[in-house]
Amino acid sequence: MNVKTTFFICMAMLFAFSLDAQKLGDKKTVLEYINLPSKPFPKDYTTYTLTLKGREKDFHDIGLTPHAHSQAMLKLEGYKKVDEGGHFNIELKVEKIALVSTDTRSEEKKKDDRTYKNYFKDYTIAVPVSYKVTDMNGMVVHEGIASPSSQKYSFGGSGYTSLTTLNKAWNERKKDLILNGKKKMYNAALAGFVNDIKTNLDFMRRKETIYFRTIKKHDEESKFEKYMEKGVSEFAKIKYEGSTDAVAESMAPAMEYWESISKKYKANDKKERKIVFAAVMNLATAYIWLDQPDKALPYLEKAKSMDFKNFQVNILMESAKIAKAQMDANQMDNRHAMPDLSSAASPDSGFKGGFLDLYAPSTTNNEPAVEPYFESGYMVDYKGNRHEGKFVFPGGAIEKSRFGTYGSNCIYFLYEVNGKEKKSYLSYLSVKEIGFDDRIYELKKVAVGSDIVGKATMVCRVYDFDKMLVKYCIPYIENREDLETDRVTLLERKSDGMEFNTGSVRFVLKFRKNMMEQVYSDCPSIMKALEERKYTNNLDDHLEYAEQYSKGDCK
Repeated sequence: MNVKTTFFICMAMLFAFSLDAQKLGDKKTVLEYINLPSKPFPKDYTTYTLTLKGREKDFHDIGLTPHAHSQAMLKLEGYKKVDEGGHFNIELKVEKIALVSTDTRSEEKKKDDRTYKNYFKDYTIAVPVSYKVTDMNGMVVHEGIASPSSQKYSFGGSGYTSLTTLNKAWNERKKDLILNGKKKMYNAALAGFVNDIKTNLDFMRRKETIYFRTIKKHDEESKFEKYMEKGVSEFAKIKYEGSTDAVAESMAPAMEYWESISKKYKANDKKERKIVFAAVMNLATAYIWLDQPDKALPYLEKAKSMDFKNFQVNILMESAKIAKAQMDANQMDNRHAMPDLSSAASPDSGFKGGFLDLYAPSTTNNEPAVEPYFESGYMVDYKGNRHEGKFVFPGGAIEKSRFGTYGSNCIYFLYEVNGKEKKSYLSYLSVKEIGFDDRIYELKKVAVGSDIVGKATMVCRVYDFDKMLVKYCIPYIENREDLETDRVTLLERKSDGMEFNTGSVRFVLKFRKNMMEQVYSDCPSIMKALEERKYTNNLDDHLEYAEQYSKGDCK
């Protein structure tokens, strides 16, 4: 091989190395913008109220003053908070913060040919937190559940090789462990609630770090460097509020240059694609943050097709789609205008914010709380154990109290186990049957129709006549206060075993009259009474019909 040939081979290798040595560089800057709500309210909605529902004791236990917390738990930037009468109400409901279970377990370990056990105490804490946003018309426009509502923790392990050691340490530390678990879970739930509400409903001032790119070791390097620096300096001038027109005008020469580069070089050429990639990414970045995401998307598709596996492509793609969706939803052409709250005023919609204790006795017009009413009786739990004790009716009377597990007037049962007083709310999950004053109540779960949200607890009072069994039932439906006092009467003929399935509560309420007519179809006197009285839902009338039917008085 002669010297001339060797020279040309070396030059070719150097040229190829030079092409391969081309590198992408970048420089970052920070700009400001308004993150628009994904579920915006009408433009005339300017005020809101906050409502916190829970047990006062729970909040005090985790170091919070509920009344103060109800006003400080969330602050929206795009709306004015008022004490009452807001355009919309944000309600956070904390049902019952509690230790729900503990369990002891062991794990076998081997060391130095010896087998030994480590003991653990597993405990589960429940912090059920839900929230909803209601507009002036009472419609729920947004809702959610903070997750997880319960969490399992473990204490023990290495060093706890006997139950005695574990139990001693657990008894010494359980108060602090449980309290810390409650605090941790509630703070996590609150953070999730705040983030969800602000992301979906609020106008938020945000800062964004963006990048402009250049090409190294290329003939275009000096121009790329110049316009990269231009992008960094100009976009740093974009603030929360104000027009971006001046920045767009100043950036016009840079964007024309990047456009020319994207056309001059071939994106599918291995030797040229890096410079094309830098150009289209700069164009996409500029258009997104000049609030023209539609123009950015074609450049991002081109960058993605070049298969650089650059994570910034996906980030910019998502930013462009979010920007377009937000501006479309809010019918805005930019993200640099906060709502004007200088004249924001309450429309007096009736919302009243603050803290509501779910378990506190309700009072009106500053009247003192009602003295509870007591009845002796028994309870059969889900294991079949019978307990004697007394029922407490917080409403002051049976008819003014209700069955259920949450709320201020819920009936509960007091009894003793091993000398310690216990309290049980009457849930079908833990109680099979209760009885007092020669009456029997059966606790059942009722099927819930598709238009009713939440679980129902059906408590039935049984009246046993010779020919007729009357079950007078009180449904308690969580989150449906308008149905709490509805009564459902289920009738069953002993003679032929006619029985009516409850189905959904709505079904029973709608067709109750038809059910009555079917039961008494062979008793003309009752059918006449039903027609003349235009049907009544009074319990006394139902019992009168049942007793009359049992006696055979049907002429």
